[in-house]
Amino acid sequence: MERRTFLRNACMACAAPGLGSLAAFLSSCASAPVYRGEMKDGAIRVPALLFATGDIQIIRADGSPDDIALVKGKNAGFEAFILRCTHADNPLSYRGTEFTCSLHGSRFDTGGNVTHGPATLPLRRLQATAEGDAVVVHLNPGEQPSSRPD
Repeated sequence: MERRTFLRNACMACAAPGLGSLAAFLSSCASAPVYRGEMKDGAIRVPALLFATGDIQIIRADGSPDDIALVKGKNAGFEAFILRCTHADNPLSYRGTEFTCSLHGSRFDTGGNVTHGPATLPLRRLQATAEGDAVVVHLNPGEQPSSRPD
């Protein structure tokens, strides 16, 4: 075997485990896809087909100042949460398996429950129902999400 081939193969063998670890780390940092929709009559319709490849979809709707997490649950049910920290009213982001607040570090699981404080209250829940080929997220009457910087 040529020296050059040997060195290349040896370097590849050493780098492979490190690259695998890096890929796993980066996939845990991946965010959910963002669906841009339209709010109409206090509801946002999301194509159910979006859940063919994953269980979480972030909804960014015209007319809704906050992002909304739409989570496909067990038994084909859906849950929706306003992505705003219940501690300091700061927008949340989705990374890996949780929603995080960049302000004070609060974290919430995909069921909207607090997993790390200082927040103590779960995320605000919205009604989500499967209707034909869509999932409809209904904003609670009188409870509009507060603000979202663009």
